[in-house]
Amino acid sequence: MPLLYEGMPLRDVRLDWRTRLVAWWEGFDLEAVNNRQARRTTPVVEDKTSQTRQKDSAFPESQEAPSRAGQDRHGRPLWNPTRLQLAELMWGEGFVEPGADSWIPKLVATLPLNPTSSLADLSAGLGGVAGHAAERYGTYVDAYEQSELLLAEAPSRVQDLPDPKRVQFHAFDLDRFDLGRRHEFCIALNLFYTVADKDQLWQALAAILKDRGQLVFTDFVLAADADIQTGALRAWFRTERLEPHLVPISEIEKGLASAGFDVRTVEDMSAPYRRQTKLGLSRLHDHLTNTDLEAEAKSIVTDEIALLTRRLMALEDGLHVKRVHAILPVSAGPDDGFDRVTRENSGQE
Repeated sequence: MPLLYEGMPLRDVRLDWRTRLVAWWEGFDLEAVNNRQARRTTPVVEDKTSQTRQKDSAFPESQEAPSRAGQDRHGRPLWNPTRLQLAELMWGEGFVEPGADSWIPKLVATLPLNPTSSLADLSAGLGGVAGHAAERYGTYVDAYEQSELLLAEAPSRVQDLPDPKRVQFHAFDLDRFDLGRRHEFCIALNLFYTVADKDQLWQALAAILKDRGQLVFTDFVLAADADIQTGALRAWFRTERLEPHLVPISEIEKGLASAGFDVRTVEDMSAPYRRQTKLGLSRLHDHLTNTDLEAEAKSIVTDEIALLTRRLMALEDGLHVKRVHAILPVSAGPDDGFDRVTRENSGQE
């Protein structure tokens, strides 16, 4: 069974409440281990959990290829009702990412959305970004999601909008990337780092935007001097549900330029991402202090905390979150489909 921070000396692990909470669930006595660290070159940590618990909580070795059809590369469901509830508890109703009350609204505001424009949201989740864009700016949003569970749950999260028809949810396969139409704007949150063929990705993004179309996204990237095979980065890499394909931000900028984009802004979002992740974990901690969990739910919560904690450690060891805003000066041409959709939704046909 791998340690929470596999590959890191225990003397480098900070014993804050997140570490202690996960360690308690995993059956580790970190204080005793830390005491032994001073006496041993290589500490040995005894796992006090049962074999059954090990099977439930341990992260298996990665499969050869990640699955986007509901399963992660560890053979577990990418989403389930418990994890969905955890996400909204930590990040807010309709959101599966940190930042709902901080940088996500600012991210959306960088696009000049209006009631006659169309936005492609490629990481729809539970509809938080799409709902905000439709309500705040009146824009039409095509929200694309790969998870069947999220796709089934998301429409209920936008029913209270003044005009719910302005948000339409669609099944989406990131590997094939065929939206069937073009949009004025496109947004995505921490999605592209799972794509191996980045050059094909940038070309596909160019193909879904109209003339002067704008793309804004956040994504995990690798520091130029970072080593993914060591320390906290390696532990995070093994824990992530879909296999990361990280590149430095310079390669992303170069790839976007080759696809015809004019990259206007690159901003480091690592600090606000860390802050919002810690706030979400604090909400979860407060909730857990007054909640009794069933064994299955406890295992899911343990995995979620382990993933987020490893992410936080990796963000201090060469992993970054970047915001990129790019404009496509010339696209493949006009899109007559949007006028038809607009007329249908407004009742003119």
